[in-house]
Amino acid sequence: MSTDQSRWRVRRFDEAHFEHPTSEPELVALILRARTEHAQLRVRGSAHSVAAAVYTDAFDPESGPVQPGAPVINVMLDRYRGLHFHQSGGVDFVTVEAGRNLGSDPYGPGTTPGDDEGLVHALAARGFALPVLGGISHQTLSGFLGTGSAGASVQHGFHQAIASIRVLDGLGNARDLTPSDPDFAHVGVSMGLMGIVSSVTLRLEPEYVIRGWTSVQRVADCDIDLFGDGDATRPSLKTFFETTPYARLLYWPQKGVERVEIWTAERAAKTPGWKPKPYKQFNTAPFLMQWLVRFLYTRVLPRIDLVPGDADAAMAEAWLRDAITEGFADAGLGAPTLSGPLVDPMIDALAETLADVDDGVDSVKEVLVREMIRLIIALSPRAGGKYERKAFTDTWYDGLPHDNQMDDQLMPVLFTELWAPLDKTPVVMRALRDFWSAGGLEATGTFATEIYAAPPSPFTLSAAHGTPVLRIDPFVFWREDAKPEQDFFPGYWELLRAFDVRFHWGKTLSAPGSTTGVSYRRDMCGVAAWDAWKARRAAWDPDGLFVNAYWRAHLGL
Repeated sequence: MSTDQSRWRVRRFDEAHFEHPTSEPELVALILRARTEHAQLRVRGSAHSVAAAVYTDAFDPESGPVQPGAPVINVMLDRYRGLHFHQSGGVDFVTVEAGRNLGSDPYGPGTTPGDDEGLVHALAARGFALPVLGGISHQTLSGFLGTGSAGASVQHGFHQAIASIRVLDGLGNARDLTPSDPDFAHVGVSMGLMGIVSSVTLRLEPEYVIRGWTSVQRVADCDIDLFGDGDATRPSLKTFFETTPYARLLYWPQKGVERVEIWTAERAAKTPGWKPKPYKQFNTAPFLMQWLVRFLYTRVLPRIDLVPGDADAAMAEAWLRDAITEGFADAGLGAPTLSGPLVDPMIDALAETLADVDDGVDSVKEVLVREMIRLIIALSPRAGGKYERKAFTDTWYDGLPHDNQMDDQLMPVLFTELWAPLDKTPVVMRALRDFWSAGGLEATGTFATEIYAAPPSPFTLSAAHGTPVLRIDPFVFWREDAKPEQDFFPGYWELLRAFDVRFHWGKTLSAPGSTTGVSYRRDMCGVAAWDAWKARRAAWDPDGLFVNAYWRAHLGL
């Protein structure tokens, strides 16, 4: 059955073109078949990565092999999702088959979990928890680990829960690796190139809830010193991340906007009678406008790049009215029923602002972007000189993946993610500030940049190997013709390579031959460590079953 529930090309597929093993022996059989047929073999997780990184060559997830009978085997583990709970020495563990999603994948294959069938729900039902989760929880466990993903915390790392990893190498041999095994460091982040992860055993901890606050503040006077070393009244950003159990920033750098949403949380015991009061995006907007704000954010703002750079006020107003009407049509709705009291006054106010644009300072498009974002990302109220902090409390499994509420279908985005040593936070942030200020809309884009941190990782190819990191994640709204790897992300790559950044493997990478390509990545990893990983990979996969053109190019294999 073809699944076309998302505008993201990587998320469209037909299950009939994939193998669906139900057991480890069936996985081994696929490896041996690939050897016999001299075929490539790749395993799809939730397909949250770049499509070329996920699948074999000469394969389309909707239509299958480009040529009938091509020697390619693409695998889904949606029927290999078992759990085995056990105890050892008074410690609780769970062994998870690799196809289990962490949470729910609303656009996965037919048998992937619903709202209460992910790993996190199975753990919570038994009173257990994991130390951290990423901003979303759609991924499979093996995909989350294999791409080097992480949660929004310096104090808590997902790798801290890993007791062992079981991998099937390119000869069909099962290898059980614990943190004391030297090869554990090579396997943990390996993008499916060292073999098929069969299962992961996780060390569990007692269930907890999180309590925190969120606040939208001006960059100039926010509660954190974003660009310096902090003082008696405000922590530096580095200190903020180090001392806050869970935290992230969503930074809107556009001229005239320059505001940041701060999200922080800490653990708390789940007491009798406790009830969740979840974090919600747009909670600074007046209640009656929240529906409109969410609509503008998901249906209108992503279209704003279609406004010509030389548009005049009349063109911009016409575009805005058309975009709102088209957005309602896309949502299966008629014309806005509240057009009179809400939509028309908003457009009229924007039109008046656009009409007053000084052509020598800002373009109409820049003003339109600024005014729309300021409407959507409303500042928190102030009292006594301090910004209001909106409190929330939630389960660990719903509260930590705070971006789950943003739907891939409603709001598809593309992104690159760069990890800099946390010690370089002040200079990195100042470089970004100056880059955004000098570059205008071409540098900032029309969306936000997410900023968070991660702890040191033990894995060779992790972008946090050996050091805590500051993570810079600029977003771009997806369009059919979007090519941010050519016209947007390179500005960030070139700017931040001066600060020894490393790339998240599951996000957009720079070209292999570029100044931040293969040679740069090898240097940042460390030549000896990089070469040791490649040698071990070649030994475990002598026929190159798991290597496609994408990874051959980006890793120099």
